[in-house]
Amino acid sequence: MDLIETDSSTLNRHPWETARADSILSISSRGPDLQYADIGAGDLYFCARLKEQSERPVYAADIYFKDGLNHPGIITEKDHKALPKHSVDEMFLLDVLEHVEEEIPFLLELKELLKPTGRIIVTVPAHAFLFSEHDVFLKHFRRYDKTSLTQVLTQAGLEVDRCFYFYSSLFLVRILQNAIAQKSKKDLFSKQVSRWQYSESHPVSKFFRFLLTTEFRASRWADRLGISLPGLSLCAVIRATNP
Repeated sequence: MDLIETDSSTLNRHPWETARADSILSISSRGPDLQYADIGAGDLYFCARLKEQSERPVYAADIYFKDGLNHPGIITEKDHKALPKHSVDEMFLLDVLEHVEEEIPFLLELKELLKPTGRIIVTVPAHAFLFSEHDVFLKHFRRYDKTSLTQVLTQAGLEVDRCFYFYSSLFLVRILQNAIAQKSKKDLFSKQVSRWQYSESHPVSKFFRFLLTTEFRASRWADRLGISLPGLSLCAVIRATNP
C-alpha cells in the first residue's frame, strides 16, 4: 500500500492491492537465488510476498520509510541509490513512476542497479483523461498510455518486452466516478484503498480479488494475440538494452 494512503483505523487490505500482487508475481521470474528489489516499497506488503520465493533478502527502497525500520529478510533504504550497483535480477516499480517529476534521470539510476540480464516490471495508472483529484491527492504528476510510457522507458535505455493495459472493470468504474465527482465537485476517492471494510478472507474480498486477477490474465493473453483491452492500469516488462 502507498504510504500516503495508509490509514491506521483499518488493517484490511484492498483486493486491488492483493490482486495486483498476485498478478505481478505470476509474471515475475522465480528462483531461490534471485535478487529482487522493490522501489517505492510502501508498507512492505509486496516485499513480504517476494521474500516467499527467494532465499536472498529483498531490497526495498522508499523515501517515506521511517528511521530504524526493520523487517526480517528485507533490506530497507530510504534512497534507492544506497543499493548495490549491478546486483538486482528483477526490480519492481509498482505505481511509482507517476510520482517522479523527472522520470529519465530516475530510470537511469535504477538501470545502474540491474545485472546485465536484469528485468524491471513496471505498473502505472493509465490514461491522461482519467487524471482526477484522487491523482492530485496521491501526488501523481501524470497518467500514461502505451505510447508515452514506452517513449520514456526507451529514452532511458530500456527495452520494452511487453506492455498492456489491465483492470477493465475498474476502468469503467473510474470513468463513472470521475463524471460524478466533476458534477458534484467532490473528491470521491481520497484514502478509499485504506478504508476497505472487509478482511482478505471475506467472500466480498475474495470475489473481487478473483475478478481482478482473472482480468489481468485475460489482458495479458489478449496482448499476446495483438488485442489491446482497455484498463485502469498499465503494465510493462522491460530490460536494459545492450551497450
